Amino acid sequence: MNNKKEAILSLPGLRESILDSREKIIEFCKNFSNDKKLLFRLELILEEILLNIADYGYTDIKGDIVISLSDEDKYFILSVTDHGIPFNPVSQKKPDTNLSIEERKPGGLGIFFIKKFSDSIEYKRKENQNILRLTLNKENKNV
Repeated sequence: MNNKKEAILSLPGLRESILDSREKIIEFCKNFSNDKKLLFRLELILEEILLNIADYGYTDIKGDIVISLSDEDKYFILSVTDHGIPFNPVSQKKPDTNLSIEERKPGGLGIFFIKKFSDSIEYKRKENQNILRLTLNKENKNV
């Protein structure tokens, strides 16, 4: 029998709101697991996604960010939706981590970590919304 568990959290797409809501986001994730490595992965992924949306997606407009998390057997399905500027993180190239910090172009590391800590990642633009869907295998202990 599949005991599917779901929760939704909506936050203003502002950096200050996201930083102020850090504990709320952590508690939201803890409703699904007490595994410290898995929680770390979830928190890191969410923080990176949410701050990127606030900093780059909502530059000229304001809006909310909706986080949906569901527990499906051995996977967590994380979905993040916003009405910001269209942006597909899946299509972004991997940054050259062999370069020194001085030689490296700014940006890209956050998306690199999101991809690294997720088992799968999908993006679509639908009805003026960015929809990012990530799958995390609960048994994957890589951090």
